[in-house]
Amino acid sequence: DSLTGAWGDVRFPDAPEDAKRHSEMDVAFLNVLADELIATGLADPKRIYLAGNSNGGLMATTMACLSPRKFAAFAAITATASVHARTMCHAAKPRPLLIMNGTMDPINMWDAERAENIGYLGGDDFFTLWSQLNGCWGREETPLPDVDELDNSRVHLVKPRTCPPGGDTELYRVNGGGHHPPTLEQRPSGVFRGQRNHDIEAAEIVWAFFKRIGGK
Repeated sequence: DSLTGAWGDVRFPDAPEDAKRHSEMDVAFLNVLADELIATGLADPKRIYLAGNSNGGLMATTMACLSPRKFAAFAAITATASVHARTMCHAAKPRPLLIMNGTMDPINMWDAERAENIGYLGGDDFFTLWSQLNGCWGREETPLPDVDELDNSRVHLVKPRTCPPGGDTELYRVNGGGHHPPTLEQRPSGVFRGQRNHDIEAAEIVWAFFKRIGGK
């Protein structure tokens, strides 16, 4: 987490000045952290990845949008991006991104209209935007095995039909899922965050994506 207790993801260009400074500081911090990991020999400069959940996921997409150069790929769990990503994100080259969102998330809402009322892109809109930024084309959808038939949710993997090299873009849409990273473990869902999916393990899915991307 950020030193201030929450990541300063860019949500509104007209945000108060202290919020803008917070965001700028966190963007700078993550870049300095990457530099330090490289300088100390702890990280391969071609294989530094950025992933986050909820507010952390929004910070990951902020970095993918505004400062992607040091990172090989990104993942946003239960998160999308600011509505201003449409105008703020300009792809100098493709940026691999994995997105994992629940359609019944009460916090980072899937529905475009409801999400945009609080300053975010809806899940499908964000996937479409990033696919376009990466120069991808088309769409294909695959339902994944319903491992837990009692969790009232089902995961579908949505991908473009074609993407240029390095443009990998994947959406794990959790139909009926709430504001939780999916897990195979039987963890409680919580009253206010909606249903937790138990068909996939989010961390393993993200790591498999990063390993496949490698240092492209």
